[in-house]
Amino acid sequence: MSLSDCKINYEAAAVLHERETVRDARKVRGGGPISNGSLAEMIREAMASPERFGNISISVDGVGDGWLEIAEIKEIFRRSDFPQ
Repeated sequence: MSLSDCKINYEAAAVLHERETVRDARKVRGGGPISNGSLAEMIREAMASPERFGNISISVDGVGDGWLEIAEIKEIFRRSDFPQ
């Protein structure tokens, strides 16, 4: 079942995360939570930062395995039932 077929609770608590940036076996940039709110809010925030697309994910209860990567975030954002 794809995300386009399932019911999504856009009010579910979610956290937008940035991954650690590692170069030459050294941590260059932090990683960890950026902000939290509803799933819809975190998807909007992620989509407003295209420069971070390769470095972000969203953790949320009740959606798949609990983590959404950018491809899934984009898919949900394009859904007709996504709150504007």
